[in-house]
Order: sequence, then C-alpha cells, then structure tokens
Amino acid sequence: MGVYVSLASIKCVASSPRKWAAIPGITCLAAVTVGGSLQIGEVTLPPIASPPRQIAVGILGAVLILSSFLIVENARAGSKSGILGDPDLWLKVFDAMPPAFIKEYPVNAHLADNQPLRTLQGEKPREPDDSKELHLLINADHSRGDRAAFTNGASAQLEFSDRNPTKYPQLILTFKRRIEHDGRTFIAGWCVPIDSPGARCNSETAEFRNRGEQVLFPLPASPSTSESPFLVDAGQAVRREPTGRSTGRG
Repeated sequence: MGVYVSLASIKCVASSPRKWAAIPGITCLAAVTVGGSLQIGEVTLPPIASPPRQIAVGILGAVLILSSFLIVENARAGSKSGILGDPDLWLKVFDAMPPAFIKEYPVNAHLADNQPLRTLQGEKPREPDDSKELHLLINADHSRGDRAAFTNGASAQLEFSDRNPTKYPQLILTFKRRIEHDGRTFIAGWCVPIDSPGARCNSETAEFRNRGEQVLFPLPASPSTSESPFLVDAGQAVRREPTGRSTGRG
C-alpha cells in the first residue's frame, strides 16, 4: 500500500487547523534565532541560553512547521482520504466534465448539475413545463430514461433538453447510470448535443455505431458560415496516422 506525499500551500495552512502546529513551530525557531527573551503579546519567553536546549527547541520548531505543511495520503485505489475526500475538489471536477447532472430517484429534479449543462440548456425549471404537448413529451422522455436506468442500471436515449424561457430545447444524447449509496438511489447522467440523429428515429430505438461500448460521434469538420467554429488541437500522431494504423513509415 503506497502513500502520496505533498506540501500544503501557505494559504491552506493559514486557513486550516494546520496553523495550530505552524504557530508554535515558528515561535520555537524565533526564540532560538533571537537568542534573548521573546515578547509575544503579554507573554515574555525567557532566553534559551543552553546550546543543547537551543538545538532541541530548534529541532522541535522545524518538526512542527514541517508537519503543518506535510500532506501524506493513502495512494491505493479507492482511497477517500486526503484531497480525494474534499467535496470542493469534486465540485470543481464536476464542472470540468461534459454537461452532467445528478438526481435522487424518483424525484424528477436535479440534485446537482454542472456549469456546462447550464450553459447548454439554461437553468432547469423548478417545475416541469407542460404547457404544450411537446413539453409533456420531453418531460415523459426524461422520466422514462430515469426509470430505465433505475431498472437496468443504465440507459441511453435521444431526447430534448429541458425547455428554457430563452432557449429552444436542444437535441441531446443522454446517458444515465444508477448509483446506490448509503441506502439511497441516485441517477447520474451526462449528455452531448447532437446536430442530427443520423439514424431513423421512427421507432422506440435507434442504432448507432459504437467502440468499446461507447457511441461513436461524427464530428462535422466544416461549420456553416453563421456558426462560430470550435477549435480543437490535432495531435501529431493523429496528423501522421489519422486511422491509428501504422503504415510502416519511420
């Protein structure tokens, strides 16, 4: 079982209980450095005249300061200690992912969603909009995907995003998975916007190519003149061998 060792930042130490080890450590080093008596508020520390005591106090101060900055974490897979147990980190990771959300089944409302999803479709309404037949069908589709994920463990569905007052519903491909945690059931989902299905959708299922149980998404290489293109870096290996199959060159 390995460990991961790192150092906390000064800001982290100053804003956490770690400072209670750093402060006496700095005090010890200051007492040794000053040589004479040390005044801290209304408290006066007598000078440390004996060289052995100076060495001992100096070592103690260094150990306290080092311990306040040192972070030792369990590096084994599945460990929840240290930084991996910090919810703020996972919220930041959540916002770095594709459009995604979490529901607590069977509630048809987001327990949490990330910034990419809010950018794509806008804020999810507090109550489902059923003012038109299309809106009723959209809400029913979302509930159907939830039920399929709850029953089968996972679901994938072509559907429209939630209606937003300032945006039309977006055609999306949504993937959902059931998560059991602490006696509760959650539905975690993520989606990608789709330009057009590229498949016949006049039945309850549509067939898509896949690789490694992942849907293959075609990437239109020529956006229309009215669109702002999304720039993607092309790696050297892709430029050299677009198919990934070596031709024996080099």
